[in-house]
Amino acid sequence: NVCSKLVFVTGFRGYAFDAIAVHPFAYLEKPIHVNELKDLATKIISNNGRQSGHPDEAQEITRVRFNSTNGFLLLDPDKIMAIRADGNYSVCNMFNGDNHLLSCTLKKVGRQIEDYQLLRVSRSLILNLKYLTQVDRKAQKCILDSGFHKMELEVEKSGIRKISSQLEDGAPGPATNYGPGTSPG
Repeated sequence: NVCSKLVFVTGFRGYAFDAIAVHPFAYLEKPIHVNELKDLATKIISNNGRQSGHPDEAQEITRVRFNSTNGFLLLDPDKIMAIRADGNYSVCNMFNGDNHLLSCTLKKVGRQIEDYQLLRVSRSLILNLKYLTQVDRKAQKCILDSGFHKMELEVEKSGIRKISSQLEDGAPGPATNYGPGTSPG
């Protein structure tokens, strides 16, 4: 079942009313800037499952609440690439390149996302293996790529073994799956 998004692109403002009549997902007017395309791509991915941008359509999104320095954030765990410990805080790296500072430890984050397909590979790192494209055992690095954002992270040998073991077993497991040699932190 293919989900298509209708996007009108034109250099003429007069077509806006015609475009609105068919409920397009988006309307872009030339000249188009790179940031506009990035924002549109992010909206399309965030809206997966919806047929258009029409507000009457139902949308089911799973989001988890994380405390931030200014309040709280609601984030879709499927769009999280990695979460790194930063003292008593955690830094959440999203698929589109956004980074969010969470005002909680990685241990608490791990408990909040234990029902989702994320893997805690060390005391300081949780990965979404869906974005994993390369593991360099010698350099002890992992490369994650969402198609919009690419990141390279250092991973201890025990973490690389955990990733390898998880991939051999199938789908990524819960974030609190500490495995041998790794304790909660």
